[in-house]
Amino acid sequence: MWDGKGQILSQHHDALTTAAHALCDGAIVAVKGLGGFHLMADARSREAISSLRARKNRAEKPFALLYPDLGTIKNDCFVSPLEARVLQSPEAPIALLTRRSDAALAAGIAPQSSSIGAMLPSTPLHHLLMREVGRAVVATSGNRAEEPICTDEREALETLGAIADLFLVHNRPIGRPVDDSIVRLVAGREMVLRRARGYAPLPVQLPTPVEPLIAVGSHLKNTIAIAEGQRAFISQHIGDLETRATFEHFRHIATDMQALCAITPRRALCDQHPDYLSTRYAQQSGLPVTTVQHHRAHVLSCMVENNLTGPALGISWDGTGYGLDGTAWGGEFLLVDDDSFSRFAHLRTFALPGGDIAAREPRRGLPRPRAAPLA
Repeated sequence: MWDGKGQILSQHHDALTTAAHALCDGAIVAVKGLGGFHLMADARSREAISSLRARKNRAEKPFALLYPDLGTIKNDCFVSPLEARVLQSPEAPIALLTRRSDAALAAGIAPQSSSIGAMLPSTPLHHLLMREVGRAVVATSGNRAEEPICTDEREALETLGAIADLFLVHNRPIGRPVDDSIVRLVAGREMVLRRARGYAPLPVQLPTPVEPLIAVGSHLKNTIAIAEGQRAFISQHIGDLETRATFEHFRHIATDMQALCAITPRRALCDQHPDYLSTRYAQQSGLPVTTVQHHRAHVLSCMVENNLTGPALGISWDGTGYGLDGTAWGGEFLLVDDDSFSRFAHLRTFALPGGDIAAREPRRGLPRPRAAPLA
């Protein structure tokens, strides 16, 4: 257990006890885990949650919760047998569950949401710590807003020093940064919303063989894939390529995936948007480049995930993406075959003054009322 300057406060089991007491007293503790740091705080303490939101600059986005066992989850959430199986699986993902009205949780955990993201311990350290705590704690990614998760304790002191009060660390180096996976149960089967710890880089089976490829993803919620033959290896969730740190993280994973999978790509695939950093990376890779329309990529990925082949009608209710006609598409009905597609139907186009800013703030694109004529 370190203080904010990296000075040792306690060691071995005493460090776990110190961390547990600090959490129960309202402190924010940065805990080094398997794929990076978590920022932890008492899920019942309104003051601790408010402080964590202010320090991390995370106004409303829900926090995930770590519970000591399945019984304590059931005190706060409704848990079906299938959800219980997913929670207790080796992957131990965050499962989105329906919150009970009498859940003993701080109001700021998941503002304006009836769902709670809950998970169980996935490493021995987390099992031991949560046995000491005995109740739910927030366990959110150990990073600053829009930056990759911290994996090194010295880096964490510098990056998370303004957020965490204490640091629970160990001497095992983290080779690859990996966030927690997120799963929701839909129609009796698990839907992976964020593919990371426990699921990545497990391969997805492709319907037909392909030459060695690297697909570098889009600008937001980026993920990389390496493929050869009939297997596509999907990286862990990388995030939004909005900062230099995240883009460097992206570049590192693109190189690391090739070494991990022992695949040397002969072609790069990227989004058609010319200004995405991932697109520019592909264009500067020295490999032949194939561009893919954003919404077509969404439809094709759903087809592969569900073992479907074309022709198919795919409906992509996604954010805006660069269209074949140079306009911003979003909300597309696409007729997709194995090697072609057509835009069957779409929302009516309209002017969007301000570009990307207006996409984030749609009110900017609304028509302004005309001023009344002067008398």
